[in-house]
Amino acid sequence: MRNFLKKRHYPQPASATYERLVETQFEVIPRAEYAILEAGCNKRLRDKNDGHVLAAFESSEVDFLVSGDKDLLSLADRKIIPAGKALQIMDEDKQTPK
Repeated sequence: MRNFLKKRHYPQPASATYERLVETQFEVIPRAEYAILEAGCNKRLRDKNDGHVLAAFESSEVDFLVSGDKDLLSLADRKIIPAGKALQIMDEDKQTPK
């Protein structure tokens, strides 16, 4: 993961971003659970190679899909956000008393 982050452009140094990702929770969705949705998702996307990503997201129980993919971000779904917005949300969450 750390090597992947070094190759990308993020609003913070890769090490800080990596540390934040370690704090997050994520969900792995088996393909069998979203395969039926994939065809419908492909119809909504410019890049048909992204259908499986959108289908997995829609069949999951996660709060957000964090992506740098312009085709996914162009859907204007408030739950599909770029990495910078995800970091902002994480910072706000840390500051909120529980």
